[in-house]
Formats: sequence, C-alpha cells, structure tokens
Amino acid sequence: MRTRTLRFAAPWIAVACLLLAAPARAQNDADPDALVRNRLHLASQYVREQRIEEALDLYRQVYETHPDHPKALRGLKNCLLELKQYDELLRVIRRELEATPDHPALLEELGTVLAQAGDRTAATEAWRKILRVQQGSRGAYSMVADLMIRNRLLDEALDVYAEADSLFPSSFTRQKAALHELRFEFDRATAEYLSYLDTSPTALSYVEGRLLRIGEAEDGLLPVIRRVAAWSETPAPPGMGAGRAIVSRKLLGDLYLEAGDHENARKEYFRLVDEAPQQAASLLVFGKRCQSDGKFETAIRVFERIVDEVSDARAVPSALTEIATSQRELRRYEDAIATYQRLIDDWPETDFALAARYEMARTLRDGLGRASEAEEVFRALIARGQGPWAEADPQFEVAECAVWEGDLERARGIYAAIGAREFSEPTHERALFEEGRANFYAGDFAVADSLFKQVAQRFPRGEHVNDALEFSILLNTNPDDPAVLGEYAGARLALRTNRPGEANRRLEALLAAHPGAAITDESWLLAGEAHRAAGEPQRALTALERAVAEAQVPDLAADARLLRATIFAEDLHDRATALAECEELLVAFPETLAADRARERAAELTRMIP
Repeated sequence: MRTRTLRFAAPWIAVACLLLAAPARAQNDADPDALVRNRLHLASQYVREQRIEEALDLYRQVYETHPDHPKALRGLKNCLLELKQYDELLRVIRRELEATPDHPALLEELGTVLAQAGDRTAATEAWRKILRVQQGSRGAYSMVADLMIRNRLLDEALDVYAEADSLFPSSFTRQKAALHELRFEFDRATAEYLSYLDTSPTALSYVEGRLLRIGEAEDGLLPVIRRVAAWSETPAPPGMGAGRAIVSRKLLGDLYLEAGDHENARKEYFRLVDEAPQQAASLLVFGKRCQSDGKFETAIRVFERIVDEVSDARAVPSALTEIATSQRELRRYEDAIATYQRLIDDWPETDFALAARYEMARTLRDGLGRASEAEEVFRALIARGQGPWAEADPQFEVAECAVWEGDLERARGIYAAIGAREFSEPTHERALFEEGRANFYAGDFAVADSLFKQVAQRFPRGEHVNDALEFSILLNTNPDDPAVLGEYAGARLALRTNRPGEANRRLEALLAAHPGAAITDESWLLAGEAHRAAGEPQRALTALERAVAEAQVPDLAADARLLRATIFAEDLHDRATALAECEELLVAFPETLAADRARERAAELTRMIP
C-alpha cells in the first residue's frame, strides 16, 4: 500500500519541483550575473572534489561570454594546466597578451607553460622579453635565471648570468656557483665560490659548507683542496689585501681538517698565524678540534706554540692544561705530571693550579698505578674546600683509589657516606650506582642488583639509569654458578683498574671452562675491550667477531660491531674497513642505540676517505 502511494505521488512531486525551479530560472534570466556566480561557485566545488574536467567545462562557458572575468580566467587556466592541455592554455595567455603585450607576469606565465610543453626556445624567448621590458634590471635578471633553473633550462640560465655579469659585476657569482654545482661542474663551481669569497670574505662559513658538499659529491675532499690551494697562491683582488691570506689559510686548514689530514691543517693554521699574528686565538679552537679527533701529537704542537708566542695571561695556562691532557691520552704520564707541576709552580693559588693538582692525582693513579699517592692529593683537596670541579668529585676519586687498591669494603663505605650527606640528586644517584658496582665487583650480586634497581626507581631520568639497568639485566639473565659471574666481575674490575692482561686471563679461563654459559656473549665483548686496552687490536677484533656471533640481543651485537669499527679507524687507521663495519651495523641493527653513533662515525669517515 505504501509503494502504491509513492508511485502515484511521484508526478505531483515533479510538478512541485518544476514550479519551485521556475522562479530561480526566471531570476537567472533577469540577472545574468547570478548565473555566472552560480557556475563559478559550482566549478570551484568541482575543483575541490577533483572533478577537474567538469570544472573546466563550466569555466569555459563563463570565459566565452565574460573573457575578462578574473575568477573565470584564473580557474580556466588552472584547470587547463592541471589537465596539461597546453595548446588551449597558450591560446588563452596569448589572448591576454594582445591587450598588454609587455606584462611581466603574463610573460613569466607564458614561458613557464611553453617550457612545460617542451618548447625550450620559445620559453627562453618569452622570459628574455621580460629583460627587455624591465630594461635589464638586476631583479629581472635574477627572476629570469631562477625561472630557467626551476624549469631545468640550465644552459640558458648560465647565459643570462653571463649577460648580467657584464652589467652588474660580481653580483651573481654565488648563484653561478650553485648552478655549476647543480650541473656537476665541480671545477667551475669551486672557482665561482672562491671568487664570491674574494668579494665577500665574511661568507667564509657559507663557502666552506658548499665546498664540503662538493667534496661529498666528488667522493673526497682532495680535489677541492687542490683547487683551493692553487687559488690561495694567486694574487688577491684589489682591496682584499691581507684578508685573502687569512681567509685562504682558514679555509684550507678547515678543509684539511675535515679530510682527516690534521698535520697539513696544522701547517695552514701556523701559516695563518705567521701572516696574521692577531689570529693566534684560532689556534685554541683548532687544538681542541685535534683533541676531539684523537690527534694528540698535533694538538700538543699547536698548544706549545700558544705557550711560546701568545701573551694572553689566560691562554698560556689553558694551553698547558691541554698539553697535559694530550700527553695523558698518549700515555706519556711522566710528561703529563711534569706539565701539571709547571702549572702549579707558575700559577699558584689559581683555579688552573687546583685543577692541575686534581688531574695530576688522577694521572698518578690511572696512568702509573700509584693510587695511595693520588689519594693523598685528593684528600688534601677535600680539606681545602671548593675548587674547579663538580660537587663531591674529590670524594668519589678517593673511593676510586680504594677500588684501585682492591679495598672494595672501604670504597662501599665511602659511596654510602656520600649518599647520606646533603648533596644534590645527581650526586646521590652517582653514589648509589657506584656503590652497586663496588658490590658487583665484590661478588655481592643480590645487594648490587638491589642498588641498581634503586637507581632506576629513584632517578628514572638520571645520568646512570641506563647503565644501572644494564647491570641489573646482566645479573638477572645470567643464572649461572655465582663463581662464573664472579670471574666476569673480576675481569671487569681488572679492566677498570688498568690491568687488561689480568682481565684477559680471567676471561679466557671463563670461556674455556664454561663455553655454554649465558654470559658468554658479554664475556667476548669484554675480551675485545681488554685486548684493545692491552694494545692487541687484532685479537680484539677476533674476540668482537665472536661477540657478534654469540650475541643473544641485538644491542650487544651492535656494540661489538661499533667497537670493531672504532678499532679499524683509530688503532689500525683502516678507514675504509671501519666505514664498512658502520654500514653493516646500520643494515643489521638499525634500531639499536649503537646505530645512532655508527651514523655519526660513518659520516666522519666518509669525509676523511680520499
């Protein structure tokens, strides 16, 4: 019954709709603008719905009767461009140009459509007309060249820049350099960047960055360095004067530095100071960079020159401090102690002297194994009071002396006493963590595990929480005989106290007696560290390869692979193999913490490889 009612009602509904539509049609007939507005509104809706062809039909209808209507014209051109109907679009643009033949925006649009349609010659001609219209203004040259580059007309853009150079010398050097770089014309790009530097010496950082990028594209910085070295020997342009020497020496020094050639970098920086003595302060920065790159012999020579030639009252003790630091890194401990003593004698009662006493004590203990002598110095510093060190550092160093002397009970007591005093939370966290490590070394594994868990619970954002969790996981995932874990703990203690030979003997015995122990993978990783500390890089590499093979978790395998890369790079100076290790790590273990460090190391090695 309901269906029949609807069937008979339908004609009446249609009649009603027609009656309602009649006034609207009448209104449109009386108001043609309303029809235009309705069509444009509907076309805009079609565009939003991606019904471009239907929108195009409506825009065409409006355009045919209202060719100057801005919305219809803009919509028509956008739809034609979207549908790549270039012929019709060109007819529309040329119709506009008939009214205003020199309109720059229309000429820009015409050239862009011609370029997209594949007519390079006509596009170039349209854009060049802009230069004539705007009487070759600097802005016009910049815009036209940019249009050509964006549309991949690179030869044409270079021609425009060459023409602009005759009118505005040196105004487009940087842009030409970037264009040559884009075309992989690295010789010409380098020459243009250096020419730009001659006119804008303050742009040194910018030019250096671009040349480093060229070096990456050329798979090494040596070709760039050769070109820059040749440029540095050419006469400076008028007005540049001594500025050329400063800029060229700094640039060459930094390029050698990034290429890993620290000795040649040093020569350039020394030449810089020879030619411009006021630049001596830059040696401090350069020397610190050498240290961070592990080039301590070069760093010592740099800081020695500062000591010999710089008159700044603070520069000399700073340089001496860095000399001693570098000597320690080279294991020239007696030389380091002598340098610290010079600081103490020549700058008494200063922070430099106090810091020298502190570091001399650490050198006595960590370098020469004279822990009792070191402890006397640290206790004297504690009695003195505050100094240029972090809170409670001397107290921690006294505890470390106890660890070195094998008195773990006394060390645990010192850590507990630090934790009980009114120090800051970071100090309390460190004390709790170190107390846990001392218990671990002593074989009190349950107490150590409890302390490590307290670190995680009390200081969830602390500096030592990750290390504490690693120790706790180690203890809870290695349910072997406590004697096995005790041997591993003893090996870690031996390595910490600079006895890598003993650490290796313990680990070899552990691995031979318990080849199936759960702690095998950790033992191989520690063996790699111990062999490296003992100056046995090849044995370290073998142990680390076993660690990768035995690893029960990706993070341990990644750590072992990263240490292999470090040994190849720093100990064996085989950068290519080190880079391969980093790349293999990134492929095999991309989600590990070691992967982030491997990316940084890979980038460094890539710059250094010729």
